[in-house]
Parts: sequence; structure tokens; C-alpha cells
Amino acid sequence: MEEKYLLALQTTLQDMANLHRDLAEKLMATTHLISGLSSFPVITDESRWIFAANDYGHLVDFAMKYKPKWQTESWPSYALRLTKHIGWDVDFRTLRRCFERKNAG
Repeated sequence: MEEKYLLALQTTLQDMANLHRDLAEKLMATTHLISGLSSFPVITDESRWIFAANDYGHLVDFAMKYKPKWQTESWPSYALRLTKHIGWDVDFRTLRRCFERKNAG
């Protein structure tokens, strides 16, 4: 009887994994469609979107390459724009200081 439950559990877990794979494929297809509509490339490499909290060094490298600061954009609005993408609150003073250090070195 226990074997029957284990088999049912295994089948259910396989079905769930297949659903997650299908969802990921649909999301990637949608991302590529959206990137084709806009003039800005959409980053699909998930590793670039994972930031440890308060890791400004990694954030500045990422931002300089993929989310540059607009000339008319203030530091607080730039920090807010980055906050929306990385999942933690970006302090604009720290961000500005890290950019200045990166550009000086």
C-alpha cells in the first residue's frame, strides 16, 4: 500500500516538474517577443538578475552595462528604477558613491 502512495507521489511530482518547465518555456518565449517589440534588449540570463542584498559592487557592474543612468535622471530616481529590478532597496547616496569610486579607479 505504501508503494502505491509513493508511486502516486512520484507521478504527481513529475507532473509538477513538467508544468514548471512548460511555464518557463512560455515565459522565455514571451520575453523574446517583448524584446523584439522594444528598442532595449531584455536580459534573459537569470544569473544577472540575482543580487545579494546590499551588494553594490555587483549592482554597479550590472547597472553600468545593462541599466545605465540617463543624463536627465536624478540619483534618487535611478536608485528607484534599479530597486524595481533587483529586489532590495537601493540607497541613492551609496549607489552614487560606488559609481564615483568605480569611475575613478
